[in-house]
Amino acid sequence: MPRAPMTIALPPSLSDEGFFFDRALARALDVPWSQAWTMRPAFLLSRPEQAFARAFLERLRNWKLYRCNQRRACGDFLAVNMSSPAPGSTC
Repeated sequence: MPRAPMTIALPPSLSDEGFFFDRALARALDVPWSQAWTMRPAFLLSRPEQAFARAFLERLRNWKLYRCNQRRACGDFLAVNMSSPAPGSTC
């Protein structure tokens, strides 16, 4: 069985009503649902964390939000601004 990664990307669909965390976890890890299920506790969101993530993804469309592995002591979330670093920049 593969080792759980440090982070997984939370999809923008997290803000949708019909969002299922287990399906998104399996997609993010690119493993069958049965394997994703064993890694679920490391990435589960509490209700306040889920509310934060939903609000974040709804309001900040140019940001990516990653859930950190809770068993690896690396924080709760990682947020990355995907905007260009400077207006007119191509980097």
